[in-house]
Amino acid sequence: MGMGVTYIASGQLTTSDLRTWAQRMHNSILAVGLTDVSASGAISDFSTLTLPPTANSASGYKVYAFADTLQASLPIYFKLEWGTGTVGTSRQSLWLTVGTSHDGAAGVTGSLPYLARIQAPEGNSSANNQQFFTGGSGSYVSVSGPAINLDTYVDGPPSYAFSVERLHNSNGADNANGFIVIVANGATSTQVFAAVPATGSIATSETRLPVVLGANTPSTQNGRPLVSPIFPIPAITPNPALGMLVAMDGNFRDLDIIPVEVYSGITATYIKHTTTFASTPGGVTAAVLLTRWT
Repeated sequence: MGMGVTYIASGQLTTSDLRTWAQRMHNSILAVGLTDVSASGAISDFSTLTLPPTANSASGYKVYAFADTLQASLPIYFKLEWGTGTVGTSRQSLWLTVGTSHDGAAGVTGSLPYLARIQAPEGNSSANNQQFFTGGSGSYVSVSGPAINLDTYVDGPPSYAFSVERLHNSNGADNANGFIVIVANGATSTQVFAAVPATGSIATSETRLPVVLGANTPSTQNGRPLVSPIFPIPAITPNPALGMLVAMDGNFRDLDIIPVEVYSGITATYIKHTTTFASTPGGVTAAVLLTRWT
């Protein structure tokens, strides 16, 4: 199990906000156990980042690597680029690239189908500060935000949410057969990308996530409800995505930390976000995103 980190990032992007947002996200990714990879041209000092003068532009990048024992068998690298959204320079946006090899500079590719550069949905343009959440270990990372602003009211969907994890065996243990990437936008859709040994250069894309159903009298762990995920339409058979789940909106409280028995005897905790999906990933009406925390 990993740990969870929460940081504050402003939603109204200025050069100062960009630097703070990128630096804190970088810090949180290292804090949950992933590795900062040396890369020519990567950000060396976040205080030197400048806000791009145009919308939909990246300011700089970092490359990260998993840090578990399986990294020797199946290396996993991902590149993050921070910059401005498509709507304008006042909105934040991320780009994500995931692969199994790194060229020492900006290139992240791989022998498996890899996830080519994809733009995660952009952040809200609220002038209020907002929280984002990072969970992870050496073998997965989940980042999402903003979920709620510091004035305690809901401030938009969990935009720019993403997770990267290894595939799992039938007992829930990570294996070296491939990886799963989830990029979610609470307002519109969720994409699940599975990279496994196969032909082609781009990971297979799906739109379904495992669904967590609450119970009237669930068992508890440390005073919290303990529930199990239901997989009516498995996202990646037989290796369901665990970095993010969805649930019925009314089953849990906003920003709850929820223990979920993801496999028999294996429990992970998730954060419930505050906005319902306009679409229905997992086939659940009025679903909300649960992001893995530990």
